[in-house]
Amino acid sequence: MPAAKKLINMEDIRDWSFIESRINNLPPNYYNVKNEILNFTSIHLPDTQRIGCFVHESFEDLRSQWERKYAFYLTRDLLEHHRDLYESFDETLLEIDSILTGFCNPLLIKPFTNEEKYLYDLTGYVRSNMWINT
Repeated sequence: MPAAKKLINMEDIRDWSFIESRINNLPPNYYNVKNEILNFTSIHLPDTQRIGCFVHESFEDLRSQWERKYAFYLTRDLLEHHRDLYESFDETLLEIDSILTGFCNPLLIKPFTNEEKYLYDLTGYVRSNMWINT
């Protein structure tokens, strides 16, 4: 009988070294997307509202292209290495992080590719953090 997958707690997924060890084989366009966000941010400072909208839209666009774990990795990468890019950048990223991990109103949780479409099932899946193991 195969061993059951270990549940991953919220403390683990906040640890950058844990994330780096668990999430491999980033999408081919990962660094392009990351650099696009960083470049847009640099060009449009101090318009933080415009930047926040762009960052949210960028992550929304990724839902049909990437798996949840890669969008989460990008969020944590930006938080780990670029959180001080402008004053409220970390707030924008933490808001997205909360949606990606399901630590929000369930109505805000949206499916990524190959994820359950029904809200109840999707919410359970996302909040279990099992998507990191896929």
